[in-house]
Amino acid sequence: MFFATILAVAIYVSYARGATLFAALFLAFAAGVALVLHWRQPAELRKPFVGVVFLLGLGAFLYVGADSLSAERAWRRLQRIADASDVTIGSRQAAARAAFDMFKDNWAWGTGAGSFRFLFPAYQQNYPEIFEARKHRQFWDFAHNDIIQIPAELGAFGIAVIAFGFCFWLWRLLSVKFIRSPLSVLLVGCAVVLVAHSWTDFLFYNPAILITWCSLWPIAALWPALEERRR
Repeated sequence: MFFATILAVAIYVSYARGATLFAALFLAFAAGVALVLHWRQPAELRKPFVGVVFLLGLGAFLYVGADSLSAERAWRRLQRIADASDVTIGSRQAAARAAFDMFKDNWAWGTGAGSFRFLFPAYQQNYPEIFEARKHRQFWDFAHNDIIQIPAELGAFGIAVIAFGFCFWLWRLLSVKFIRSPLSVLLVGCAVVLVAHSWTDFLFYNPAILITWCSLWPIAALWPALEERRR
């Protein structure tokens, strides 16, 4: 959680609004897991004072880190996320609708991995707000919505292959009762939050993020067995 807090401060001052919100969501989830695990301990092992000091310390670190890095601009950008007139949010919503049109026309086999930037203009032209700006054509390399773009490129068959691999590791997680391992729970929570974040950005088109995300599942599934052997 300490290193997650450091990353959260770095994300906050990068002015990435979506990443900031989802990082905060993960920190809240991690804090909740820590409190639940602490509460489930035998009464003689509980140390509420230590837990409270730990959470207050993380909160203080977040505040000092954000304040020392002059995060006023990041906070102003974050406040605009609920503004319906925000140009960035409006254009991404329109791009997602156009990408969904692309998926509907090619839902079975998709258009091919990496084909989005070449075929999207045919659907983009139906949405003037993302087609031209100040008499200049706009070019979209990504839809800023992986949940729609990936199925549009890969089609139902490609998604079925991915779903098979996901179901395998989900079965492994359930078979080892990953819920008993704090680290596994946090890793799975991190992976789920990342999927939610991909609804607003093109995270899985970054190789580093994609490889890391794919690695989280086997680590989370194998870690409980390693802990069991160490006992």
